[in-house]
Amino acid sequence: FAQQAFGHIVLFLPGLGFSVPRELGSADRPLFAYRTHLFAFHVIRHSKLVLKNDGGHLHVVWPEDNRLMSSPCGAAGIEMSQLVSFCGCKPVEAMFEMDKIHSDYFYPFVFGEVPAELPDWLSGTRIHSHTFDRSPIAIPLSVALFLHPDVGFVTIKDGLAEQPQMPVGQILPLRVALTN
Repeated sequence: FAQQAFGHIVLFLPGLGFSVPRELGSADRPLFAYRTHLFAFHVIRHSKLVLKNDGGHLHVVWPEDNRLMSSPCGAAGIEMSQLVSFCGCKPVEAMFEMDKIHSDYFYPFVFGEVPAELPDWLSGTRIHSHTFDRSPIAIPLSVALFLHPDVGFVTIKDGLAEQPQMPVGQILPLRVALTN
């Protein structure tokens, strides 16, 4: 997509549509949370590139925390609000209301299938609106080592001992930060 081409991006139950492979066992495992966090992290990271500078918003459709705990992935430890905040998103007044979507028209794709009826834990779903800055996401070195070195819009948290000189407005590539 072209940079700064979109006004809004909606993350609809990010990661909860993933089917759970038999080898994983069930959705209440930390590996499911890791996969969900990694997916949402990459979508938010790319959103910084494609959302317009003025007025671009990221909307996250997500169940209430206490209802999520009663879901099949409740014990996995998914912390979507913390992840969104970590990525530099700032909450703003909600621009959309989930209450306007009649429950007869709300058929989410959850854990690899569309349930015949809406699960109770999804009844408290809300649409959270966010804006964010254009600065790279500061991640710990231990996380950076898991990413491809050419991934953009990330930097190593707590900086480097010697910052290489970069032109104004240019972001230090992760590959350079990892080699210093």
